[in-house]
Amino acid sequence: MASKKHQKNQIKKELRTSPTKRNKHQQQLFEEAQKQQELTKIGLVLIGFGLLCWIMEAIFSGGYTPQHGNLATKGGLYGPFTVEEANADYRISLHQIYIAVNDWNAVDINVLDDNKNYLFSFGDEFWHEKGYDEGHWDESKQTVKMKVQFKKAGDYYLSIDSESNAKKPDTRGYTVTVQRLRGSSIAFEWLRLISLVLGTLVLVYRFREAFEEEE
Repeated sequence: MASKKHQKNQIKKELRTSPTKRNKHQQQLFEEAQKQQELTKIGLVLIGFGLLCWIMEAIFSGGYTPQHGNLATKGGLYGPFTVEEANADYRISLHQIYIAVNDWNAVDINVLDDNKNYLFSFGDEFWHEKGYDEGHWDESKQTVKMKVQFKKAGDYYLSIDSESNAKKPDTRGYTVTVQRLRGSSIAFEWLRLISLVLGTLVLVYRFREAFEEEE
């Protein structure tokens, strides 16, 4: 029985046969090769499109010059900060500068209008833990982020409420950041995921025989 390498070489030789001299078997081999080439192109195009979406996602996730401020760990009122354009995307970030091991801190961030009337809120929890489990580990969460849209331009405030188990709350407090984004990156994020998954599946299907040979 001929080896697979020999069979492949024979197929390549038959594919080089002039179209006018191909028999039925050779024509089938030619059409199959064309199909495989098209699958390769489709897979590479999808992956290339996915990488382009990743670049666009990174661009749109970035933003203009941020507005920074500080606040005590117990919370309080931050602002005003200025929203320059209605319906623009903004990212509000709250970063706890330091949190001790085994401490946690739950925060509610309320967004207020220029008259300090409640609009909406979001929240999360900061924490810091470490231990030993097949090696030392040290994990923490010190930043809360939220993308929001403001229907109107103008001045706004943040009212931050905090609840913590810390016996000695750190005096360094929070860094508050409000940043206008260049646009929404959600569409690019989904397109990136879909394109990369489909492109990978197409290429795996295309080269499945090569994978099987290696096994």
